[in-house]
Amino acid sequence: MERERIPAGTEVLPGVYRCNACANEHECREEGEKLPRCEVCDSISWRPLRLTKKQAGNELK
Repeated sequence: MERERIPAGTEVLPGVYRCNACANEHECREEGEKLPRCEVCDSISWRPLRLTKKQAGNELK
């Protein structure tokens, strides 16, 4: 199974994303937040690890 690749600079949904190069994790808290370059290895490739869903004003993980 091929890993999903989301480039740095892409606007994403809230959740935790994992670097495809070094497995560093980055949390995006707001919808539309842009993924940064990885602060550990400077990679520009991410994959979703865990998305946060908001329902009726309550956050679910």
